[in-house]
Amino acid sequence: MIATLLALAALSAANPEIDTSPLPGDRLPSGRVQTLDGPLDLLSLRGRPVALAPVYFTCPTVCGLTEQRLARSFLEAGLTPGEDAALVFLSFDPRDDEATADAAYQRVQSAAPDGAAEGAVMAWGGDAEAVLDALGYGRRFDPASEEFAHPAALAVLTPDGEVSRWLGPQGLSADQLRRALTEASNGSIGGVLERALLLCWRFDPETGVYTPRILLILQIAGALTVLLLGGYVLGQLRRRS
Repeated sequence: MIATLLALAALSAANPEIDTSPLPGDRLPSGRVQTLDGPLDLLSLRGRPVALAPVYFTCPTVCGLTEQRLARSFLEAGLTPGEDAALVFLSFDPRDDEATADAAYQRVQSAAPDGAAEGAVMAWGGDAEAVLDALGYGRRFDPASEEFAHPAALAVLTPDGEVSRWLGPQGLSADQLRRALTEASNGSIGGVLERALLLCWRFDPETGVYTPRILLILQIAGALTVLLLGGYVLGQLRRRS
């Protein structure tokens, strides 16, 4: 675990602004956004746990997969968006509009048959960017590709709007999502592990795509583990000699 966290810290240093940097007590602030059903004050989401996924609706890589995976995970977990927990896809792209939001909504619906994800909210514009800034979500626009570099992330909020934890792609399975929302509903606040897992997926500015770095992390962690074990064994042998 220590070796993994050290490796993640080294990787995150290369792109420090493309990260989630929540602070203790961060809460969902007041903010008005646009949705397919009209304007929404985000404070109205309080009173139940919230799964909030920062995305942009024209993302050519990970955002569409995140949208569909979350919809399926809600379905597989036996959760109904809008009833058991709010499911909000919040765009940070000022270019998004009703047409791109509707296209994203259709993707979400295709991932959860029989209207199981009808309660999902596609939100954009208004105070969306300020809200994500307040929640510590970092991203960067790349003028060359006209796309955004950003973490694949899900913020799980307690019913009073406090950030319970940030989850990376590994945390979007039905079981883990259910557990995270259950803990959030009880007011539980997560620790560094979820944030560390999030950093396993990063934007690669050289290739212009999102690539999983889990294998690299495991390689670095494995090498550090071998060095630590080797040092321990050497120390024990010297002590006995």
